Amino acid sequence: MDEHVWQEWLFPSPRRGDADRPAKTFRESLLLAREAASMRRFGFHDCRHHFISMCVMAGIDYMTIAEWVGHQDGGILIGKVYGHLAADHKRRQARKVKFDVAA
Repeated sequence: MDEHVWQEWLFPSPRRGDADRPAKTFRESLLLAREAASMRRFGFHDCRHHFISMCVMAGIDYMTIAEWVGHQDGGILIGKVYGHLAADHKRRQARKVKFDVAA
């Protein structure tokens, strides 16, 4: 019987071997993703801003978002600091405004 060869992976890729090493922390995952995307700067707070902005654009109220992210200000910071709206979102919102000239 052949002697077992130790490998980190149970099913290593036949093409890449064990090149896909898992990140041990969220920070390491973020750094690996940033490198893979050739980004110079992208960190935890960028993820936080993105998440909050997506929540705002989805129509979730500021108080709920604030609670989710640990703010105790009732959502004030959400609108002032974190709620970055995408240009496409702003255009879609503007199309919702109707002016009734007969009123």
